[in-house]
Amino acid sequence: MTGPEILRLAACGVTATHAPGCDLPMGWGIAPVAALRAAGVTVGLGTSGGGSNDAGHLLADARLAMQVAPLVGPPIEARAILGMATAGGAAGLGRQDLGHLRPGARADLCVWDVSGVADAGVADPVAGLLWASPGRRPRHVVVQGRVVVRDYELVTADEGSLVAALRARVPRPR
Repeated sequence: MTGPEILRLAACGVTATHAPGCDLPMGWGIAPVAALRAAGVTVGLGTSGGGSNDAGHLLADARLAMQVAPLVGPPIEARAILGMATAGGAAGLGRQDLGHLRPGARADLCVWDVSGVADAGVADPVAGLLWASPGRRPRHVVVQGRVVVRDYELVTADEGSLVAALRARVPRPR
């Protein structure tokens, strides 16, 4: 993507979704995220799904976005990457009620425990969330103000039954 193309996208009010966990395995390259953001393009963070990002794990993709950014431009700080994963993604969907915690928002949030051994030597717990053990599961998850995960356990359905049902639908190699 050239500089003039980026400026044209910005002038048209385009939003972009950066999906490094999909783009890299598929050989599609690395998006010039810093250049897009510098030009005023709102960039979200996302995935195309299980076909190209096996886990669909946004923290792992956020870490990957930080790792690959310097290959095509300046490094991008953890807080900016997390902003892409939250407010940036919501803006790309046209959802002003998502991506932030303010009155009138959907009250969706995840809480991660950053007090363990993986985080012991981390000065910045926000950056550590991405750099130290990015595959961690959230301790609590709230969706539209309703707790769906409490202390790492799904409370809205039987997790074992969901796993069994999913395994029954996914073909296994012979």
